[in-house]
Amino acid sequence: MLLNMPEPSAIYRFRDSVFKADRCVPLNNAIDIGEVTFSGLARNGYPGQHLGEELAGLLSVGFWDVRKRSDWHLNEHRNEGIEVSYLESGKLPFLVNGKWHEMRAGDFAVTRPWQPHGLGNKVMPPCKLHWFIIDVGVRMPNQNWQWPDWIVLSNADLERLTLLFRQNETPFRKSDRLIADSFRRIRQVLESDSNQQAVSYIAVLTNAILVSMIELMETQNELLDSSLQSSRRAVEIFLSELSDHSDFLQREWTLAEMADECHIGRTVFSDLCKEITNQTPFEYLNHCRVSWATRALVGFPEKSITDIALEAGFCSSAYFTKNFKKAIGITPTQFRAKHL
Repeated sequence: MLLNMPEPSAIYRFRDSVFKADRCVPLNNAIDIGEVTFSGLARNGYPGQHLGEELAGLLSVGFWDVRKRSDWHLNEHRNEGIEVSYLESGKLPFLVNGKWHEMRAGDFAVTRPWQPHGLGNKVMPPCKLHWFIIDVGVRMPNQNWQWPDWIVLSNADLERLTLLFRQNETPFRKSDRLIADSFRRIRQVLESDSNQQAVSYIAVLTNAILVSMIELMETQNELLDSSLQSSRRAVEIFLSELSDHSDFLQREWTLAEMADECHIGRTVFSDLCKEITNQTPFEYLNHCRVSWATRALVGFPEKSITDIALEAGFCSSAYFTKNFKKAIGITPTQFRAKHL
């Protein structure tokens, strides 16, 4: 993939301070070493394939899919544009206004131009994140926002949206189906090499997202499907039990047995597990087994590797070593030696 090369950063001045726009170097590095699946279009040094002359002011539009816990994150940084992020699945530590929050699947976040924010608290958990960044011309405090001409909201809607964004102090809000579907459609466009209408699709879908956000941000009230919420809560509790108790990990789970524990069907359970963790049920089970084993290797140095493998739910020490090295990068023996 041809990625943008670093370019001089935009500069923001406030009193005696000068800030430069960030260019997400850790993300570029993670892309280079295969720790994240990424698709994006960008300009001005942001990661992604280079945007042409159209869609002026669109600095970045993209998507990442982190499939397992990775040792990279985005430190507190600033972007020159308004950034809208949507978390499709997983959970994501999100730093804004100097405080860490947990962004959950279905949430969207808005960060104002030059507002400090960060993603991932020292590590990046499994998650799928969508975003776009639009430059509205702010380089000094109190400047008026200047939206690109391809943002075609009515004057009244655009004024209202700008006011809502400028006064936004709520870290996250729940998205609606239109926002979720629009971001997913943008991803499909970004991943298609043969889509001749990519620019048109991105413009239309971005406008649709912004229009939908006006109503959501004004009402602050989401209409929730109570049966879905109760099912989600049941799955969250079950997944928590998996991560905390070795007797759960030792069971030879089938998908049907996992779903039965939550009193829901297999398809619903699988979909909710992917939404909550960004992993399939068995990927998450394996993740929990390896995580439990890392704690046991250090906490119980007298136990053998084979005993820990069996207590974590692996059928043999060889299979345990294979999965452990794939997830952590070193063997259980090397891990124990390193941490004792």
